[in-house]
Amino acid sequence: MLKALIRWAKITKTGSDTEQFATQQLTYSGKVANTLVVFPYGLHGNATPESLALMFAVEGNTENRAAIAWTAKNRPTLAGGEVALYHPPTGSVLKWDSSGNLIINNGSATIKLAGDTLTVTGNLVVNGTITNNGKDVGDTHKHSQGTDSAGDTQKTINGVL
Repeated sequence: MLKALIRWAKITKTGSDTEQFATQQLTYSGKVANTLVVFPYGLHGNATPESLALMFAVEGNTENRAAIAWTAKNRPTLAGGEVALYHPPTGSVLKWDSSGNLIINNGSATIKLAGDTLTVTGNLVVNGTITNNGKDVGDTHKHSQGTDSAGDTQKTINGVL
């Protein structure tokens, strides 16, 4: 009886997210079944086929199945004390490193928040107001330029173009 309570399984089909509960098709012990996939509160996913699962027979009823899915192959490498949320198909990672810094990496750009410094490696697009110490440094930022060393008068710089 106990050996039927917890089993290894493999996800064979993605879920549709149209049902009341998150269900996916999986195989175990030569059988195929739709199974409730359980995620921690506030998290949700739709595991890709070939992902592994730890399947439980709820209340000892082998027809009342629930599973926790994960991927053993496509996970980030972490140092001791690090925590990550990741996207297994692409390798994109949201990670808190061992120093407590938040690092977001989608494979082509990185955002790092370390202490009070935000570093963006990649293109930055801002739709909204940019301020520095309460002063607008975006579209309404203006300053005039005096005569340059060649005696030429320059136009007023008017916002970020």
